[in-house]
Amino acid sequence: MADFADALGDAADALEDGAGAVGDATDVFGDPVDAEGDAADDVPDVAGAVGDAADVVGDAADAVGDATDVVGDAVGAVGDAADVIGDAAGAVGDAADVVGDAAGAVGDATDVVGDAADAVGDFSDAVGDAAGAVGDTADAVGGFADAVGDAAGVVADAAGAVGDFVDALGVAADAVSNFADDMAGVADAVGVAADAVSDFADAVGD
Repeated sequence: MADFADALGDAADALEDGAGAVGDATDVFGDPVDAEGDAADDVPDVAGAVGDAADVVGDAADAVGDATDVVGDAVGAVGDAADVIGDAAGAVGDAADVVGDAAGAVGDATDVVGDAADAVGDFSDAVGDAAGAVGDTADAVGGFADAVGDAAGVVADAAGAVGDFVDALGVAADAVSNFADDMAGVADAVGVAADAVSDFADAVGD
């Protein structure tokens, strides 16, 4: 852009020089009209003035050509600047594409992380369910152990009752044995009494 500004400045200078040359030519053409004296005497002067005017016009044409070249250079500089801007726009577009691709990659990575988090959550739920099942099994085993304990208590109570019954049977057996002994004593006493009666009978008979 700085080159473009310089080119425009050069073109303005060249056009200003051309304008000055055209003004000089006007002055030269005005001199023969204002000339005094005999026209024949002024012819060489007019011819010289025309020559000078031709030179001035040539200089003006050269100045215009230079200005044209400067303008052409300015146009070229503008074209180059446009190319640079176009390249910059393309680079920006490429950068935008790269950013878009990066954003897509980040989105995909986010999805993968989300899926992994879901899998971890499902695994945690499964572990929780397994722990709950183990807890339920432990409770069931505890309940069974309590039931076995209760059954053992019942068996022990039954064994105690049987023992008490056996003891009662022993006491009854002892009582029967004692009664038998008593009855034997009575039988012995009856036998003695019978012998005494028999002896008395014998004595009376004699």
